[in-house]
Order: sequence, then C-alpha cells, then structure tokens
Amino acid sequence: MHRQIYRMILAAGLACTLAGCGSAGRVENSAGTSAEAAVAESAAPAAETQTASQPGAADTGEDPSANTAVAAGTESADRFGGVVSAAKLAVNNAGLSIGDGRVYVLNADPRADAALQTLATLYTDLGGYVTVVTISSGDYNNELKALLKQGEYPTVFNLGSESDATKWKDYLYDLSGSDVASHVADPSLDIHCDGKTAAVPASVRVYGIICNRTILESYCKMSGALISSPDDIQSLATLSAVADDIETRLQELNAQLAADGKSFAVTEAFASPSMDAMSAWKLSEQLAALPVYYELKDKGVTDFSVTADALSGTYLDNFRQVFDLYTGDSAADVTHLADKGYDAEQEFGSGQAVFWQGGDSDYGALTSGKYAVTPADLDIIPIYFGVDDANEGLCVDSDYHWAVNAKATDEEIQASLTFLEWLYTSDAGRVALGQELGMICPYDTCTGDFAPANAFGAKAILYGTQGKTSVPWAYTAVADPDSWRSGLTSALTAYAAGGGTWDDVKKAFSYTS
Repeated sequence: MHRQIYRMILAAGLACTLAGCGSAGRVENSAGTSAEAAVAESAAPAAETQTASQPGAADTGEDPSANTAVAAGTESADRFGGVVSAAKLAVNNAGLSIGDGRVYVLNADPRADAALQTLATLYTDLGGYVTVVTISSGDYNNELKALLKQGEYPTVFNLGSESDATKWKDYLYDLSGSDVASHVADPSLDIHCDGKTAAVPASVRVYGIICNRTILESYCKMSGALISSPDDIQSLATLSAVADDIETRLQELNAQLAADGKSFAVTEAFASPSMDAMSAWKLSEQLAALPVYYELKDKGVTDFSVTADALSGTYLDNFRQVFDLYTGDSAADVTHLADKGYDAEQEFGSGQAVFWQGGDSDYGALTSGKYAVTPADLDIIPIYFGVDDANEGLCVDSDYHWAVNAKATDEEIQASLTFLEWLYTSDAGRVALGQELGMICPYDTCTGDFAPANAFGAKAILYGTQGKTSVPWAYTAVADPDSWRSGLTSALTAYAAGGGTWDDVKKAFSYTS
C-alpha cells in the first residue's frame, strides 16, 4: 500500500513534468525527470550529475533561478491536485511540523541524487524549502570548503570519517539528543568529535557469514544435531562445531534434505575460499579487518580512517581459527586456493555449501533467479570471532554520513533536522531510499514494511535494534592497505598450502621482517 501511494505521487510528478512544471529541489540535469525513472537511474553505477548553481537564502545573493524554482514548485503542487492531497498523509505520515527554513543539502553520493531530488520536491510540496546539490567531480571537500565560507552555505553536508569531522569541527552542530539521531539503530555508527555527535549515517554496507537457513533447518532435524534452530548459532564455538559436524555427515544431511522435499545437494559446510586476484580480498581485507578492529579497539581507537601504529597481532589466533574453519570445512584443495578458480558464489548459490562469507553486494546475484537458492533460504550472521560474540553485530562500513551546519541560522538548523528526520520516518523517504534505491539506512524506523529491499541490510539493522555493536571495516587503518593486503594474501596462500607457516602470516600482518 505504501509503495502504491508513493508511486501515485511519482506518476503525478511525471504528469506535472510533461505539463512543463519545474522542481524546487534540483540538480540542473535532474529537473523535469520523472521521479520513478530518476530513482531507477540513481541505482546505476557511475551516474553523472552536474553541479547546480549553488542556492541560498534570498538575502544572500541567491541565483534568481532558485526563486523561479520555488515558484515552479508551488505550481507543481497545484497541478498535482487531488493526487498529492490524497497522498500527503503518507508523504508526511511522520507527523512532523514542517517549517519554512531553508534546507540546502550538499550531497557527495551521485547514486543517491535522483532519489534525493524526488524527496526534496515532495517535501517542498508539503511546505518546506529543500534544494539538493550533488558533487560528482570527486572534489567534494574542496567544494564544501569554498561553500562553507560563503553566504550561500549548505545547511546539511556529508562526512566520511572522524578525520573529516576534525577538519570541519567549527561547522558541526551537535546532533546529540536530536530526533534523527535517536532513531539510529546502532549509535556506534555515528561520527563523534570533541564530545559531539557530529554526524549520523546516511547508509551503510554490510558483510558477515551468509547461511542457507533451509539447509540448517534440515540439519536440526537430524539425530544428534548440535543445535535445535539455526538461531542457536551465536558464537564462534557453536559455528565451528556445527560446520565440523555437517562436514562429517554430508550423506546423512542430504538424505534429510531429500526427506524434507529439498533439492539441495550439499558437498561442503563452507563454500570454497579462493585466494586468486578476484577473491582474495574477502579474506585478506574483510576477514583480516576483524583482528585489526579488536586490537585497535583495545587501544581506544575509534577512527579507523587514520593510520594506526604498528600492529602486534593480539587477535591473530582468532583469525587463524576462522581461516582454518573456512578452508578445512570446504571441498577446496587448500594447496591450490590461488589457481583453481573456485567459484564460491556458484557453490553457495547452487546449494552445495551451507556457509559463505559475503554481504549486501552478493544479495542481488543470489536472488536474481540464476541459482537454486531463493530469498527465503538466505540468512546472514556475524563473523563470530571468539572475542565478544554475545555483543557482535555484522561488519559494517560507511563513509556517507549527514552533518548539520552549526553556523546556519536557528531556523535553518531546525528545518534541516526536521528534513533529515523526515527522510527516515516518512513512508516516502523510507520507500525511496531503502526500497526503490536499495540503500541500507541503519535506522530503527527502517524495519518491517520499510526494511531495506536487501535482506542482509535489514538483518544489520535488526542486530542494531537488539543492542549489537557493528564491526567497522578497520583494515583502512593500516599503513599502505594495498601493500599490506598483498603481503597477507601471499602469506595466507602459502600457509594454507603447507609451504608457509603461521609466523609468516604474523609477520605480514604486523609489518615485521
């Protein structure tokens, strides 16, 4: 129902466009595009977006075209007529009081531009004034620096890390206690600076261990199964025991699957890991980020975009346990992980494997109809590491956060806060960003009917609402990540094949010779 109402508004917007209406929330080359088409286009990689004339309040020397756009937006609301009137409750069902303060969003992600333009138009039709400008040149920080020092300043802008927050600390409004911050499912995803909540996440990327829940449910029916439900896997010890048991009882498991009417034929507990050039990063970057994270966390590090001191390898024994689990409970020939061309996606997708390390970027391929698995078969759990399993959520990476300009007027700040809250509490915002665009918006309001279309992203949000702490992609804290990853890949490959030792892995991890 919510999606139908949203699409009614989009259709009305297209009709208005054909009639010659303008758009108040615009990037110049996006104005006049049907909102539904724009949302679809925004999902495509490498979307091209021009920088619009920078908008500002009328008394700051604003480009006259902005006033024309406001007038066009008013005409747009009139031409939407009954459709918008009937649907306004859904658009602003969050019940927010929308003031008339100027909101100027300087957006750093071209993929989100079309959806944000659509939402800015809808919000303007409700009585607000929102302009979205997207920087697609890759020079966002320089553009932001110039604009913050002008009268035509953005009221909302993006941060990627605590390092960014330090650069702009004089311009950061403290979001602590704000309504939008109160809805962040996992507050550890916020950016902090000088005791402030400097920014809240716009979207995230996630990874963990993908599971075939259907196979696990059949396993649970077997005599002597170590768990009674897939949900019982909540630690590295349990995961290891279950994977080991499956690996030794494959024939029995396949018989149970057949008895349950399932067509999967399991040949391994874990999909074959690969250390070739295309796949090694899942182990030497994603998995290796966990020992980096836990070691730096012990040292009080919170900004993983800053190069850390030399690593001591405190948690390398945990890393070894997980790596050995991946390789030992798979059908791979460990002496040829780099040259056999194992296709873990195909193995898992066809139902040969029960577990596979992956994330939201793998969800589309697995649910495309290409493989035997269906969305109903899929689940994702944390990469349990034997450190803080009871509190560990999925691994999460985000370099896309919202900050509010502390040097804006009080009216602009309040309007900006209300708009950000509206993005993640209104039906229109949640459908456009989380379901049409496919972003994973980590807010406690983006659940149930408004959960992300990507189920792995939805699970990350669920873990957040349960009080679990997301594990950041901390490998970025090592000096020269590319060189580090390359050395670690070589050491892990040799270790798995028996031609190297774990001490070699430790040296590669810790940058020692």
